[in-house]
Amino acid sequence: MIYWLLMVSQAFAEDHGAAHAAAGHEAGGIPWSSIFVQTFNISFLLIILFVIMRKTVKAHFEHRARDYQQLVSRAETARLEAEKNKSAVKERLVKLESTAGQVEQQARSEAQELRGRMLAEGKTLSARMQQEAERTVKVEVEKAKAQMRKELLENAIADARENLKKNLSSSEQQKLQREFAEKIQVVGG
Repeated sequence: MIYWLLMVSQAFAEDHGAAHAAAGHEAGGIPWSSIFVQTFNISFLLIILFVIMRKTVKAHFEHRARDYQQLVSRAETARLEAEKNKSAVKERLVKLESTAGQVEQQARSEAQELRGRMLAEGKTLSARMQQEAERTVKVEVEKAKAQMRKELLENAIADARENLKKNLSSSEQQKLQREFAEKIQVVGG
């Protein structure tokens, strides 16, 4: 239907425009027929837009009004909640201020008690660490002594071999090596 109305309007405008072109422009006159056609077309367009868009625009503004009302109610709820929280905080603050002296004294006594415990634990830990350090030192000294003995023994053996090689004959060297191997087996076994 809307399409049909638009076609009729266009046909009317074209028909009127052709008649106006055929008659020629009147010199100095107001083209009332053109103004009427344009006014009719704009009015017709506005009426059609109003009919088509009326429900959509109405729904849009109703939706915006509903959203606005929801936002207002949320803001009011938040304001009431904030006021309630503010009064609760004020009450707690007054209560804390009234008990501040007691809490301070209690905190000081707990701090003194904690300090004493920490000092005792520190002394115990220090004594344990000192004992561990002494044990570690003893173990390391024993390891160093054993290492030095081993190195001295190896050096002495190497020097003895060198001296024996230089000063002894091959038969005497073999005899000494056998005796040495036997003694090492006796000591090691």
